[in-house]
Amino acid sequence: MLALVLPASAAADTRIIVKRDSGLTSDERRDIREDAGVRLIETLALPRTEVVAAPTGEATAALRELRADDDVAYAELDRRRSANADPYWAWMWGLNNTGSRFNGAVADADIDAPEAWALTVEGAEGPVGIRGLGVTVAVVDSGIDATHQDLGGQVADQHNFVAGRADDDVTDGTGHGTHVSGTIAAIRDNDTGIVGVAPEAKLMALRALGDNGGGFDSDIAEAFRYAGAHNARIVNASLGGPGASQTLDAAISEYPNTLFVASAGNGGADFTGDDNDAADVWPCNAPYPNVICVGASDNRDRRGTFSNYGAETVDLFAPGVAILSTIPFNTVEGFEDDPYVFFDGTSQAAPHVSGAAALLLQANPYLSAQQLREILINNADAKPAFEGFSVSGGRLNAAKAVDYVLTNGVPRDSDGDGVVDAADSCPTVAAPGQSTGCPLDRDADGKPDSIDNCDLKANPTQADADRDGIGDVCDPTPRGPDIDHDGKGSVDDRCPTVYGKDRYGCPVATPASNDRDRDGRIDPLDACPNEPAGTNDGCPLPAVTELSATSRKRRASIAVRTSRAASVKITVQRKGTKRWVRVARSTLATSTTNRVRLKTKRLRAGRYRAVVVLSSNAGRATAVIRRFRVR
Repeated sequence: MLALVLPASAAADTRIIVKRDSGLTSDERRDIREDAGVRLIETLALPRTEVVAAPTGEATAALRELRADDDVAYAELDRRRSANADPYWAWMWGLNNTGSRFNGAVADADIDAPEAWALTVEGAEGPVGIRGLGVTVAVVDSGIDATHQDLGGQVADQHNFVAGRADDDVTDGTGHGTHVSGTIAAIRDNDTGIVGVAPEAKLMALRALGDNGGGFDSDIAEAFRYAGAHNARIVNASLGGPGASQTLDAAISEYPNTLFVASAGNGGADFTGDDNDAADVWPCNAPYPNVICVGASDNRDRRGTFSNYGAETVDLFAPGVAILSTIPFNTVEGFEDDPYVFFDGTSQAAPHVSGAAALLLQANPYLSAQQLREILINNADAKPAFEGFSVSGGRLNAAKAVDYVLTNGVPRDSDGDGVVDAADSCPTVAAPGQSTGCPLDRDADGKPDSIDNCDLKANPTQADADRDGIGDVCDPTPRGPDIDHDGKGSVDDRCPTVYGKDRYGCPVATPASNDRDRDGRIDPLDACPNEPAGTNDGCPLPAVTELSATSRKRRASIAVRTSRAASVKITVQRKGTKRWVRVARSTLATSTTNRVRLKTKRLRAGRYRAVVVLSSNAGRATAVIRRFRVR
């Protein structure tokens, strides 16, 4: 097997092969060379073909000039090739499947890694192969053996988040993280072992799993945040488990321009793949555009029998059966003296996608996390075995994805909010869902609506004296809640539970003959003279007699029944990291049955509450809250 193109040496001229059109004289051939600034090295036996040399640093311009000449059939680099120096290359079917090494293997059931490496971008010294140069991939796992012969010099940063170890101790006690890391970035052409998908990328070793192979959400979330804060554009998360996690969600959503590559899971205790659409598997199912979830395929382009799947939750498949990669000595029973071993799992599939994402970022460093995800999904090879089992219905193809980036000139989206810089009024601030690219701030006070406690009146200080969640400029009684609705907050009201209009908030005595219901309001001014009520119009405040909140398939239904006709304000809020964030609001008038219903859709998984406030001419009632969960 031959190795692929190596970058041109900076110490010598760059060689270029030129094939001319027929019928050119020697003088015309010389003119072509002089116009391109190259000199003749030799004429080949191939018809009308010669080798020329361009001075170092001028190869790109020379190629451009030669290719623009109407008398040149083609011009290309005279690439240097050598015997492949990774002894186990033939066993790495996931990168290049010839169909011969494994019994029953199907040729080209792979990610086309060599084809991706052969593609080039312009470098300072001319064309450079796509191998992940300049990209760092964070590996949140059990650690990395940075001394491994195939990973030496590949670890650029490291941090331990598991209690009982020093902060910089990422020693891998299980081999899992080292195996994942080899698939991503094992060194190429070093006369040793294997090669990674992105052999020129670097690794950030973030130990969040202990030596038993497990870890807490809190440690994993801290590792996610460390990766994002230290500018890792790709995080490999070959981990997961049942149950949604708001903690992981918070860490993922905090860095929308970092792509989190998650494994789909291995089917639980029976090792038979499960449907993630029917269960909460986190972080695979995290509903964010910067999460891509990966299932495992075998060397025949079939789903690994153990691999989880999901038409809506698993984005694509990648090689994950019999994957040869790096491990530390003395970590895997039966292979104590071996630095390489075959593993099965969606944990092995995810790093193939992480490595491919690193190739895309070298091809275009300005791709957003959302663009990376969409390009990887949309350029997967469609295969019958994956149709209906994943979003893409296909298996990763790194070469096709890289070629798409190079061919289509994907526009820049610096903040990763889905609005390209050319149309983004806030190109450095992520604002998903906003066409302007800026967070919605209707009162223009510098506080986005999502965190503004009074989003329609300017209140840059966010002052809230009574701490009721309503900013003072919007709060009719900022001096405490107005329980009896007499216009005085509880701080100033001497009769806080009895409606009153004197200066102390207490009722003024009136003749009984003029006040049949004895509520302190004379009948001519009482809208409900037979119902005692210390309210604005003398009628009792409307009350919530029934409140239900149900959810199904990311949709919620809020049903409210009231004691009398009222205006019903329903606010749906999602529990954020620090406060409740409004996601929907509607004000409805009750019907003749005193019932209203609000339906919402496209809700993310998490904890929610419905806040219901009734109002009428009598005044505003105290809010009633019902909590619910969306799964």
